[in-house]
Amino acid sequence: MVVTEDEVIGSTEVGRRLGIHPLSASRLIRVGKLRGRMVGHTWVVRVQDLERLALTYEGRRGRPRKRR
Repeated sequence: MVVTEDEVIGSTEVGRRLGIHPLSASRLIRVGKLRGRMVGHTWVVRVQDLERLALTYEGRRGRPRKRR
């Protein structure tokens, strides 16, 4: 399957669509919760994969809890 340029978006746009910081979007990709690929210095994601994740994604607001 050939993916056209219109079907992929960068991590900044992923963050905007999910309502999270772009670095958090990049983290979702790195840990494998969202399929993506590194192009140059930017993570890119297929729009289909983002829409699939968005159906079940619940972001948490605020800073992570401190480890003891």
